[in-house]
Amino acid sequence: MIDDGSTDKSGDICKVYADRDSRFHFIRQQNKGVNFARDTALHQATGEYVGFVDADDYIDKTMFSELMGSALENKADIVICNWWEIGENFCKPFMHYNVNGSIAKELAMLNLASDNISSHLWNKIFKRHLLYGAELLFTAKNMGDYSWMHYIFHKAVNFFYVDKKLYFYRYRVDSIIHNTNLTKMVQRYAIAKERRDFYELYYPQMLVFANVGAFKQAWNLCKNYACPLASGEKETYL
Repeated sequence: MIDDGSTDKSGDICKVYADRDSRFHFIRQQNKGVNFARDTALHQATGEYVGFVDADDYIDKTMFSELMGSALENKADIVICNWWEIGENFCKPFMHYNVNGSIAKELAMLNLASDNISSHLWNKIFKRHLLYGAELLFTAKNMGDYSWMHYIFHKAVNFFYVDKKLYFYRYRVDSIIHNTNLTKMVQRYAIAKERRDFYELYYPQMLVFANVGAFKQAWNLCKNYACPLASGEKETYL
């Protein structure tokens, strides 16, 4: 459990659990952001599989037992599940992929390109060795999951999808991903284009799907921002 510079009592609560149960490990660090917190956790992890839960979300009490059971039974490198999106006045299901079973690698890469399998980090477990070599990608400040998920899938061989909604993602309008400015929008497009270029190199038969992902970010950039007049921002935009 990583206390990323919290300003409330959550760090003290985590320490109580760590003192009570030796399976919990508690680390305090200065606030560096979610991706650096994940990186810290990854370097402390010792298990064969790794999963992540963000601080303001929660999980079904059976989530990790179900994902681990599927991983061990099917010798899967990555196991994925569906989730709920929750807000102050709503709770809606997200079922990106309604298959319960093994997925061939080609199909997993195709569905990742087309966003039928999401790039979220938190609705999956991974064999830990898949994440090494990607540590620097964890430090991306914008679209961190999206910027490296295709690399991890590329290294994996066996995939399994659990058609159950086991994660509860808390939607907040003030979250990092929903706060946008010109620089962030340009970064998102650059990351999407990098993924598109990755598919062109390794999976050219899937390029049309990767093009759609890049187009989404280009469209968001163009529809939300007119070309700025200030010379520095204008250069960035162009």
